[in-house]
Amino acid sequence: MGESVKRRRYNNTRRQAQTRATHADVVQAARILFLQRGYPATTVEAIGEAAEVPLATLYRLFGSKRAILSAVLDVS
Repeated sequence: MGESVKRRRYNNTRRQAQTRATHADVVQAARILFLQRGYPATTVEAIGEAAEVPLATLYRLFGSKRAILSAVLDVS
């Protein structure tokens, strides 16, 4: 019982890279849709569909359509 247990540190670099890629995919899809349809006519559902990202993930990453627009403008 007195043995020490070595704990492996959690490495989340792959998950972070995946999150950054998903974020970039959503921003790119939103940019295209905003240019094609305009901001008011573009739904969050359409952005998620175009980016192939579930709505729950989209809302977790951005929180709102306005935040997606802000990310698009930040990249532009």
